[in-house]
Amino acid sequence: MNKTLYRLAYRNIVKYKKHYIFVSLIIIFISVFYSTYSIVQTSYFQVSRLWNEQEYGSWYFYGQIAEPEKFDKVAYQYEDKNGFEYAYLFDQGKTENEWRVSYADQSFFELCQIRLVEGQFPQNEDEIMISEELKEDYQLNQILEIRTSSIEERELKIVGIVHNSQERYFSDIYTNIPDKYETTTIFSDCNLAVRKENMGDYYVLDISLPHFTEHYSGTVIDVELDTDNHWEHNPYGYNHNESMANFQEKQTDLFILLQVLLITSFVLITFTSASLKQRVQEFALMRGIGMTTRQLILMSFYENVLCLIIAIMIGTLLSPLISYIIMLGVDSLLGYFAFILSSQQLFVNGVIILICMSITLLYPISKSSKRALSGTFDSYTFQYIQVRYRNLHYQNKWRLAWRELKTNKKMHFFLIIVLCFHTGLFLINTIITTYNELSQEESLENYTTVEYEKTKRLSIFGEYDLSSLNIPNTYYTYVKSDIPCQYENQDVFLNQVFTCDQEIIEKSDIKGRKPVNDYEALIVGDISPYHLEENVSEGEIQTVHTNMDRLLIGDTLVLNNQEIEIVGSIEPADTIETRTWYGDDYYEGYYTAIDYGIYISSPLYQKIKDGYESEYINIFYEDDNERNLYIQNIEKLYPELLGNIEIQDHYIFGFSNLNSAPETFFNSYVLCGSFVICIFLCSFMNKNEMVSRKNDYALMQLIGMTKKDLLIKQLLKGFIIFIIITCFNLLLIALECFYLRYFLFPYVEFIIVSMITLIVCFIVYSFPLLTILKKKPLDNLIKTE
Repeated sequence: MNKTLYRLAYRNIVKYKKHYIFVSLIIIFISVFYSTYSIVQTSYFQVSRLWNEQEYGSWYFYGQIAEPEKFDKVAYQYEDKNGFEYAYLFDQGKTENEWRVSYADQSFFELCQIRLVEGQFPQNEDEIMISEELKEDYQLNQILEIRTSSIEERELKIVGIVHNSQERYFSDIYTNIPDKYETTTIFSDCNLAVRKENMGDYYVLDISLPHFTEHYSGTVIDVELDTDNHWEHNPYGYNHNESMANFQEKQTDLFILLQVLLITSFVLITFTSASLKQRVQEFALMRGIGMTTRQLILMSFYENVLCLIIAIMIGTLLSPLISYIIMLGVDSLLGYFAFILSSQQLFVNGVIILICMSITLLYPISKSSKRALSGTFDSYTFQYIQVRYRNLHYQNKWRLAWRELKTNKKMHFFLIIVLCFHTGLFLINTIITTYNELSQEESLENYTTVEYEKTKRLSIFGEYDLSSLNIPNTYYTYVKSDIPCQYENQDVFLNQVFTCDQEIIEKSDIKGRKPVNDYEALIVGDISPYHLEENVSEGEIQTVHTNMDRLLIGDTLVLNNQEIEIVGSIEPADTIETRTWYGDDYYEGYYTAIDYGIYISSPLYQKIKDGYESEYINIFYEDDNERNLYIQNIEKLYPELLGNIEIQDHYIFGFSNLNSAPETFFNSYVLCGSFVICIFLCSFMNKNEMVSRKNDYALMQLIGMTKKDLLIKQLLKGFIIFIIITCFNLLLIALECFYLRYFLFPYVEFIIVSMITLIVCFIVYSFPLLTILKKKPLDNLIKTE
């Protein structure tokens, strides 16, 4: 029996060759597209990697490392079949002109592609290289006076000019002084196993913890975080972790494959359903001579699978040739050529497409086969008019259009959804984009600079002794962060605990009272203890900070096994009030040596052994002349503080009457392509529906409707759909404006979108009518009768 089914399938392919040629072309296109994408993606990734490494260096990870000698002993742990490369950049501070000065060896220049443009590399300590950014002001063999925080003032000769592959990460001046530097930055060609200090989870960062440690050596590495709290990496770099790179590549391939299969499945279901609907009488005849539903399903399945196999084979064979041509074009642009072809991957791609498409076709095939005898030989049933011969000419065209829309709801609903999705997405994105631009402009126009009155001060971070300068109003503050304690019978942490000169406490305005012993404390600002919780998310342990209620006067906590009572709070000396449209905003500047924290006595502070310790020096002044004199004297005493003294004398407050709104991002090319494909599918579905109802149009002509009347009726159907979509867009715009609390109507965009929608609706409903009328449905109806 299977042999007979094969013959019937072959005969039907020949008989309905137009349909199967079209389906085969779709499958060939999909097969060529996906296989070519896989080859080109892999090959182009290799080309892009080579080009980026040549232009921007092969480094990927960077961070400030505390003990490079300890890391050197364990660096072999990162070696794999491709090896492991890393180098150090030794930061030597900044000059008066804010030029960054560093020392590095030859391995760093090779890893980061710091290329020599002119001259030579420094050979002794009196020679330097400068970047191209300084070439306009200086030239080779010129003597340059340099003084930084780690290099005493000296004259150095410019012997070379280099090109920094990325200015942001590298220095302006390179010296040959290896033993004088402040910090060391490590650059490596793959991620290092960095974990949070005193934690056991890897690759999970928490900005509240200041340090991270390298797993194998235990040395501290401080990494920079972006706005999303992710590691800063070389934006053009490649992570030389092959397993991770392969995983990311397969993940991208899978995402593209799912998109391609989803669109192709919808197209195939649409075309196959339309084709099988036209063969309903043929299927009924076969059922009448004894074929079972299963045999009908197998016959139709064989027809489609045969075309699928041939089309996929053709597409798979064409894809390497097309990919090779594309990579030749890339070679002509970038100067690098790579062509990576995996026969195994091509075979897997073909099998996946074959299986998915075969499963997709089972639905329309089984549906048509099971309904083969359903009303096939009944008398004609005219759904639109319901055989109302005498009353037809009394019905106006609006009512006929509405009756037809209600009869075939699925296709019309699909058109409405397609148009509403694309037009609504465009209009909402337009509103949000315009809204954010207005918000940004208004925010920029409303920036306000407010000068402090009592809290103008210079802040110096680090351990320095300024007593020899005899500067008045100088206060030393010692701070410890992340201190464990007990609060409300729970183990919690305090952000900052500090002690400072008693004189600054005496000058402060205190609410409550001042401490009289070592077991009493003051609070500055809103201080809330927090505790750590470990949650498992996506297979990783993440540490979550949960704040408790803020501390108030009268609260007690246990610190270093001693009970401490909060007896007062330091009030702000400066309160800056800025009014906005929704209320009052306040900024508080404190006449204290620290912005916030818990003040305790010096003896109790010395007993605390936990946490991270730092030191601040605050110098309060009255005017700018006094400030400049202080800065000049301090920099003479400590040259390394040049440019590192923070001036705090004003506050910039920016506000907007508009709240920020998230922008809806979409690729305009993808949206346009999706819109065109969906409109084409709607036109095709409407055409097939009208062909299957051609007798209805013949009946309309029989009772006197002209071609013009039929065209007007179709245009009215399109106009009704246009009205529905326009109402939906207006509702969507109203909801968005209500959400933003700001009326913003995109008049120009709305008119353009409405005109395009109206034209599309007219095309979808009028063009298929021309095909119907060319076949003269009235003559065919008379012949059939």
